[in-house]
Amino acid sequence: MPSSKFAKDYTGKEKIIDGLRRGMIEQKRCSVKYHSFLSGRMRDYELDPLKFFENNGGLYIFAYITAYDGIRTLAVERIARLQVTDIPFDSPEGFDPEKLLCSAFGIIFDKPIQVKIKFSKEVAPYIRERTWAQNQRLTENEADGSIILEMETCGWLDVKKWVLSHGTQAELLEPKEMREEIAEELRNCLGQYLNSPVSSWGWS
Repeated sequence: MPSSKFAKDYTGKEKIIDGLRRGMIEQKRCSVKYHSFLSGRMRDYELDPLKFFENNGGLYIFAYITAYDGIRTLAVERIARLQVTDIPFDSPEGFDPEKLLCSAFGIIFDKPIQVKIKFSKEVAPYIRERTWAQNQRLTENEADGSIILEMETCGWLDVKKWVLSHGTQAELLEPKEMREEIAEELRNCLGQYLNSPVSSWGWS
């Protein structure tokens, strides 16, 4: 029984999903209008739809975008308009969706990074029971029961969110510049709470 928790709503997106599927099968380029969260506006793209994949209840697509001359990941629900053209395309040489998915921590595919994270005794069992990266290495600390996870991955933003989600139970050790970025994030979070009295929200 699949869980619907955190699942995205694709009501009204049936034609767009069908158009993407058709573009993949017939290998026809598509013209789309896409809501980019990064820029905060609608953007027009010419793309070659390559492969659907699911992540945390969301449907995504690998697509070769001509404007970037590269493969990007798009969230299907953010596609506002789609038209399948008559322009044929060939799948990019060496395109391997499984390899791409394995290389990223989440759905962001950027420069590979080597990370080293320490987890407390309390969450160590949950870290041991999963594979977080193909080349991961786990080091046990018998003195306090903690564990250190080392791995090469990509998608720093996804890794950062994951580390922060564990609160004091996780500490990023390396790389140094990313450790400093997390420290700055935590200082900002603390300031947000300290500088925003509960009373200002009308609570007692």
